[in-house]
Amino acid sequence: MAEWLYDIQQVNTVTDAELGELLRERGVEGWELVQIIPASASTDQNGYRLIFKSQKPQIAASSRA
Repeated sequence: MAEWLYDIQQVNTVTDAELGELLRERGVEGWELVQIIPASASTDQNGYRLIFKSQKPQIAASSRA
């Protein structure tokens, strides 16, 4: 069964190009964007919270002959 890691990243106002670059970088690292929350919905800050997930690496069980 898959296990997941989660990462929340706070970003302030960014251009579309900067956001695209951020998403490409995180994707290369194996992270998938799952939600964007306006920061004002949860705090007094401007910007957004980006929530990413990545599958937790699984350690292969040793095989016995």
